[in-house]
Amino acid sequence: MSSQRLSRKEIKHEIRDDAFRHAVGESYGYVRGHQRNLLLAIVGVVLLVVAVAGWRTWATRREAAASDQLGHAIAAYDGPVVATGANPDDIDSPSFLDEKSKQARAQQLFEKLAKDYPRTGGAAVAEVYLGRIRFQQGDAAGARKVWQDFLDVHPDHMLASAVRRTLLDLDRKEGKGEQVVQRLRADLEKDEKPLPEDVILFELGTTLEQLGRKQEAHDAFQRVVDEYPDSAWVSKATQKVRELGQPAGVG
Repeated sequence: MSSQRLSRKEIKHEIRDDAFRHAVGESYGYVRGHQRNLLLAIVGVVLLVVAVAGWRTWATRREAAASDQLGHAIAAYDGPVVATGANPDDIDSPSFLDEKSKQARAQQLFEKLAKDYPRTGGAAVAEVYLGRIRFQQGDAAGARKVWQDFLDVHPDHMLASAVRRTLLDLDRKEGKGEQVVQRLRADLEKDEKPLPEDVILFELGTTLEQLGRKQEAHDAFQRVVDEYPDSAWVSKATQKVRELGQPAGVG
């Protein structure tokens, strides 16, 4: 071809071939010159993938172990008190001679879970139970702190709503009903509410009823009936409206 004149099309093909060979040559040269760095990068990626997979496996096993331990702790917390034949060491179906020994065993297991498997789902649930145990022991202040710490760390946990309602009930029992009403009314105005609106209204009605403000309580319960007919609280709200002397709406 060197002895003949190349056509325009052939020249273009030749240029493209030269460019391709040049690019391949440069790439090959780059790889040759940076072979060690590239190899280290590939090894790094492989190790990262292995590490992530290993961490996920470890985390899954850790959560499973925490869940198992949580089951044993709850079994102790719910264990029956029997007059004879108590078997507190049965991890699946323990029984106890008295409430005190049952509570002590449950507390021991929940505390061990929280210590052995921190930052797991099981440990989070254990914190809620430890608050309940403190409350049952007469330590309302200690229980409040445990529950508030739980909410600070797990504001969106599946048990967060129940814990918030428990704290509201604790405030009512401590004579803080007026503060609870103000807080719940403020919560109703928030864009991001700490509790579902039907729950806030029901808690508001409960608090107002306790304070003897029956008409306001009726109105709060009636809103649950009218505005949230599919709410899990509508049945109780309907009953409350009837108890307060006015028929509930159809909704």
